[in-house]
Amino acid sequence: MSKFNCLSFYSQNLAYVVIFAALNLLCSASLFAAVDESQARKMGEATVKKVIPRKMDYQKLKFSFMPFGVTVNHITFSENPHFAKHPLRDWPYFARAEEIRLQAELLPLFIGRISVLDLAINNFNANILIDSDYSLNVDDLRQQKRGTLINWLRIKNFHASNGVVRIVDASAANPPARLVFDDIDLKFSGFAVKEKFNIELGLRTPSSKTRNVSLVGMAGPLDMKRSERMPLDGLLTVDKAPILPFLAYAPKGLTAYPISGDASMKLQLKGNSWDGMSSKGGIVFNNLVMAAPDGTQRGKAFTVGLDIGRNVFSLKSGRLDINDMAMFLDGQRMTVDGAVTGLPRKPMMDVNIQAKRIEPTKMEDIYPFVRAYLPKGLAYSGTTSINIHAQGNVDGMSATGTMDSSLMGVALPEVFEKKAGSSLKVDFKADLVPSQFTIKAKANVLAQNIKMLNARLFKDGLREVLANRISTRQLDVIFKPTNTLTIGQVAGIMNYQNNFIRVENMNLTQLSDAEGYVTDAVINGTLDINKLWVDWSVDGRLSLERSQKLIKAAPSLATLADADGRILFNFKVTGALDKELRVSLK
Repeated sequence: MSKFNCLSFYSQNLAYVVIFAALNLLCSASLFAAVDESQARKMGEATVKKVIPRKMDYQKLKFSFMPFGVTVNHITFSENPHFAKHPLRDWPYFARAEEIRLQAELLPLFIGRISVLDLAINNFNANILIDSDYSLNVDDLRQQKRGTLINWLRIKNFHASNGVVRIVDASAANPPARLVFDDIDLKFSGFAVKEKFNIELGLRTPSSKTRNVSLVGMAGPLDMKRSERMPLDGLLTVDKAPILPFLAYAPKGLTAYPISGDASMKLQLKGNSWDGMSSKGGIVFNNLVMAAPDGTQRGKAFTVGLDIGRNVFSLKSGRLDINDMAMFLDGQRMTVDGAVTGLPRKPMMDVNIQAKRIEPTKMEDIYPFVRAYLPKGLAYSGTTSINIHAQGNVDGMSATGTMDSSLMGVALPEVFEKKAGSSLKVDFKADLVPSQFTIKAKANVLAQNIKMLNARLFKDGLREVLANRISTRQLDVIFKPTNTLTIGQVAGIMNYQNNFIRVENMNLTQLSDAEGYVTDAVINGTLDINKLWVDWSVDGRLSLERSQKLIKAAPSLATLADADGRILFNFKVTGALDKELRVSLK
């Protein structure tokens, strides 16, 4: 967004330079036309050189006096000498117009005033080149002095039609970007340097079938030193602009890219790009489909809308302030507040993201690649809420926040099941590289009423610890055969990196079967998400009731009890969750 803000204002400056150069040519030459056309041509070219440091050429110059007017055919401007041999340049000239027509009041010219009735530029095109260091081939034009003539310029009606602007951008993330904006139609009326004037702009974006961009409003007064300081108050409308031509600006190394989609927007713009341009309105992306870079995996088509709120962009500070921006995704809403600094070269964001009751299943439908970062077989339904503070850029970002998934149902076969309505809250801190989609995260987990679906492991662990001290029959009487235990509360730390989860002191309290409280436990170890391979260490502490029953059945077990009379036991669990787990002594 910031890059195209910059481009729009450089292009605006270019338009003014070309117009002013043409006016200098036409008006200066007209004073000598009655004497000698060759002299008029020479005088006009000399005047233009003071305004634009480029070689200019044209084929035909024609004058009329009733009414007074001048017409120039096939006028061209050469390329910036510093870009003349650029490897991406493949055009013969910088800008060209088939025809420029001027009608003006004659008498003001003799006192150094320009009062234009009509100025028309037909069939024009220009080539804008942005180098990898963000320098542009229009920088020399932007820095030129305009002279005093322009201060007395008035244009009643201006019309530039059938225009084409080609942009080649070597600074894009996946260079070069090649964009063609055509069917350009620009009108303004009541123009004067020190006054506001009406402006109407229409154009067609790359790959669009029809003209689909409109800007209508008021502009001015003009700042002759910095065109980006020119105030603007207008409505910008974009209708179904294809987004694929702009993929060159997507960061490298992402797990997915759009393969279809278009953007529509309606934004009220007010201010100037240098000090601050505010935007208010909405943007809608339709028919978006995300796919893996190799095209082997793709999501479903979706629509996402942005309520801009009130954003303010400033070239002076290189900053975009985001205020109350809301994103709507298939009926789900997220809000964003914060700022992006370091624009346009090194954007750095510092934003807060909030979402209430979003559905992860819908997110997975449109972005199925998330499955690669989740345990195989994990199922979920319902909604979750998030609150995230994120800082950084595509090369490195940190995020802290909370996630409340109490309204979600989550289950991992043979491991656990959480019903919707059971508390599950996560506080997390993560470091990630969006351009590579690598994540390193640490989370504090707090959950209640979780069903443990492989509870037989506890009985197997007890059997290993109590071997030769108690019979299987005696153990079965006290610890009924079951595959399910309900965990009253889960609290601990989970670390994620490179598809590995490392569990630190995960406390499981109040594990209960149908007859009541059985044990507490602490788990440490790892889980390989891709292979579902676990290597866990379990430290258990039987409830007082179950401990005393075991000691009564086998008094020698009293040596395993702590000061509270509760039996302590520990064991290891290794193997694949979806195949077979093995219990052994630590």
